[in-house]
Amino acid sequence: MKKEEVEIIKRLIDNPRESYSKIAKELGLSAEGVRQKVLKMIREGSLRLYCVPDGRHFSKRRITLILTIPMNKKIDILEQLKEIPSTVEIRSGVLSNTVVMDISTKDVDRDTHELMKLLDELGVEVREVFESEWVHFDSRKMVD
Repeated sequence: MKKEEVEIIKRLIDNPRESYSKIAKELGLSAEGVRQKVLKMIREGSLRLYCVPDGRHFSKRRITLILTIPMNKKIDILEQLKEIPSTVEIRSGVLSNTVVMDISTKDVDRDTHELMKLLDELGVEVREVFESEWVHFDSRKMVD
């Protein structure tokens, strides 16, 4: 995953309703460039966007991790990560050692600590960690 894509994801996690124009201005890109990158990430399966009418009804928090996994252990590690009860989704390209993992939790501190310990034991590098409300949105509803 490219640095620009990670930065776009960070901004969408912070504010799912952020316009492509504002993200583009912050990153020094064009709004069309941001839109194309978002669409590309959706097509590749590294980004999913949903819409929920009222996020206040969610009592859980979302933790999104961007991980680097050794290619020779990727399948085994992904299988172990899928077994974690709070895991919502794991995304990775076939030939990529970058993995994006979402977990849903009520106890962020406990679950993050336990997950970091497991990732360390597995030899997984944690590149980024984001925490946010569990709110989904649909990019088709975003208007610049």
